[in-house]
Amino acid sequence: MRLSVAALVTLALAAAAPEAVQPSGSTAQPPAQVEKAFSPGGTITMDLSAGHYTIRGIDDPAIRIRWTTHDAAQSGSVYAKAEVSGSNARVDVSGPSNGLDVSINVPQRSSVSVSLSAGDLSIGPLDGSQDVSAWAGKIQLALQDLAQYYSVYASVTAGQIRADPLGAHKGGIFRSVSWEGKGRHAMRVRLTAGDVIIDRADH
Repeated sequence: MRLSVAALVTLALAAAAPEAVQPSGSTAQPPAQVEKAFSPGGTITMDLSAGHYTIRGIDDPAIRIRWTTHDAAQSGSVYAKAEVSGSNARVDVSGPSNGLDVSINVPQRSSVSVSLSAGDLSIGPLDGSQDVSAWAGKIQLALQDLAQYYSVYASVTAGQIRADPLGAHKGGIFRSVSWEGKGRHAMRVRLTAGDVIIDRADH
């Protein structure tokens, strides 16, 4: 039996919902921010549970993770960590299965590799490569300059891809778009169910 896009999204969200991390016995609330020094030019690997995420480039040599929960009582169940080893860093975020909003700031000149279970993900223009995968939701990426890339590839199992800088708009089952240039970076996006949007940074 063929499932609709909506059914695929519902199933993927249910499978991807993380088990809440229980807070310690202490009554003190954890900080709503994690910060780690990180030099520009490195690669950051991110493992993100279901939620709404915004990744932005900043001028500071640091990784900053900030979060809010729609229910203040769930703030203590959020787990966020940033680890740095030379020019590589790892970011892990998990929390309640709904109502989690996270902002992750990274040096503007960074490459990111992101694995998201489900939800919405927005990545601002970065001077680096982006490799993104998710089960369900919406992935939106901004391109500062298409000429910076030697490869752009996006695929969705069920849903749609809108990539205005590439002149592509496709919807349905097993859709993909690709482009090749002469830049230094690569963009690769893989989504099981939902929408992929690639826009120019000024949109």
